[in-house]
Amino acid sequence: MIPRLRLGLSLFACLAVGVLIGGALFSNTQRRSVFALNQCDHCMSAEDLAGLLGAVGMKVAPGALPFVVYETDKTIAIREPLP
Repeated sequence: MIPRLRLGLSLFACLAVGVLIGGALFSNTQRRSVFALNQCDHCMSAEDLAGLLGAVGMKVAPGALPFVVYETDKTIAIREPLP
């Protein structure tokens, strides 16, 4: 009984930590509906989702982008690796 309780508490703790990390990563993003079941005026497209994930990646690890030439608070200039 005790190992099962410990496993359950461990899984709950992992879930809680994941929710907190996800909330911190996506806290400063524009809210949009991912799934609009009855009306799809502002639902997220694949390009929007890729842009959102890219923006979060640049926010979390800005030094991980290769070939960065110039960077401001709103733009990033990247050298093309295979011109």
